[in-house]
Amino acid sequence: MRSTTLALTSFAAAVALIVLLPATSSAQSSIAGVVKDDTGAVLPGVTVEAASPALIEKARSVTSDGQGQFKIVDLRPGVYTVTFSLQGFSTFKRDGITLQASTVATVNGEMKVGTLEETITITGEAPLVDVQSSVQQQIVNRDLLDALPSGRMMWNVGATLPGIVASGQDVGGASGIQQIRITAHGSDAFQTVTQVDGMELNTMGANGSAVPYFNDGMAQEMTFQTSAMGAETSAGGVRVNIIPKEGGNDFRGDTFFGTVPNRHFSSSNLDDTIIRRGLTTQPAVLLTREFNQSLGGPIAKDRLWFFGTYRYLLSNNSVAGAFYADGRQAVDDNTLKQGLGRLTWRANANHKLSYFYELTKKFRGHDGLAAGVDEVAANRRPPVHYSNLQAKWTGTLSPRLLVETGFARNVTKFNVVYQQGVKEPPFTPAWYAKASRQDTLLNTRHVAGAVEQYNIPIRNTLTSSIAYVTGSHAFKWGYQWGFGFYDQVREANADLIQVYRNG
Repeated sequence: MRSTTLALTSFAAAVALIVLLPATSSAQSSIAGVVKDDTGAVLPGVTVEAASPALIEKARSVTSDGQGQFKIVDLRPGVYTVTFSLQGFSTFKRDGITLQASTVATVNGEMKVGTLEETITITGEAPLVDVQSSVQQQIVNRDLLDALPSGRMMWNVGATLPGIVASGQDVGGASGIQQIRITAHGSDAFQTVTQVDGMELNTMGANGSAVPYFNDGMAQEMTFQTSAMGAETSAGGVRVNIIPKEGGNDFRGDTFFGTVPNRHFSSSNLDDTIIRRGLTTQPAVLLTREFNQSLGGPIAKDRLWFFGTYRYLLSNNSVAGAFYADGRQAVDDNTLKQGLGRLTWRANANHKLSYFYELTKKFRGHDGLAAGVDEVAANRRPPVHYSNLQAKWTGTLSPRLLVETGFARNVTKFNVVYQQGVKEPPFTPAWYAKASRQDTLLNTRHVAGAVEQYNIPIRNTLTSSIAYVTGSHAFKWGYQWGFGFYDQVREANADLIQVYRNG
């Protein structure tokens, strides 16, 4: 079975290719405000500079317009110093401006007549309320990501936020490595948009609702937007954007994260009443092992940075009411291995190129194991190939003109196969005898899993944007082009599933 999706706005794409190479919609933050003198009159022509270690170019500046307004766009989250300077006036500086992801911080300047050598410094954080944008969003920074008992899966983080509905709950990784789906305002799961640094990385699986795995160690912040989103997001669901770490001029390794819970971390709520009704065992965490370490730093100071992170996760949970042939309680066994590398190159003060590649290997020993399902009738998922890659160029052509271009790809190759020894060569007696047997009334499955599946879904994304900011007005134009394919091969013993009703 093969399906192909292709989406493109022809006119916008044609103009985009004439004007610019494909680029990504801005996923960053902005600082905006108005500059006045001590009498309250607006000041045009003021040079406004935003400086932060978060910027690879160190600082970015604009000039206030005729209404005294300014806006500095495409700023990464971090702590900023905003400096206002104009001939004949004392320099005015705002220190300690904490800028979060995907927000517009209002920072106003008040300048007094004086000499350039005089500097007035005010220290304080930016307002917590974004009065420039109507986007409904919730920002989860690194400290909160580390504190939440979410199992370190981004979708489980979303489940803790108001207004978001999750397909399941997870506390401290008790649900293993199987990911949930999140929605908002009655949307469907395929309308949830997954982004890294503003570029979409949804999969092709399940109409886009099968979400990719991301290494938690890559995230500096996560934003979850649920309404009033920009034109870059075509769907009406949840927009999740990961702001990735990029390294820096100093070598820095994140604190090593490790967790080692076992069966003693699970309590029991079985009582005589439940046992008399036939449930003698319950689901429980048997063994969880997670280790996550990151390292970043300079390859060439002020020019080329690297960042890398590796994650290993093992999760074994017992399955309620399911047993192996020898009488032992059945186990849902899983492992996840993830490695990510990122390079950021500052070509010059106005141009930056970044690239990352993430490879994931996932194994699940007993897929679909449940009460009434034989061990041999549970499928197996051997490690194949999950990957995400992204290349992005950002250019500040002038203080008022910003362009971005990028390409992203998600590959989610996975196989769902029979347990070892169950598959038989075609046209043999055993091939027919080992047809899967499912009882729709007893809710059981014997002999073999339903089918084997070999899946190759690949999704590519090209996006493009150009922004022009006058100070009092901002204009932005761009396009997104998503295309890919999904190849799937299905095989079954005897090309048959036998269906029974009450035996």
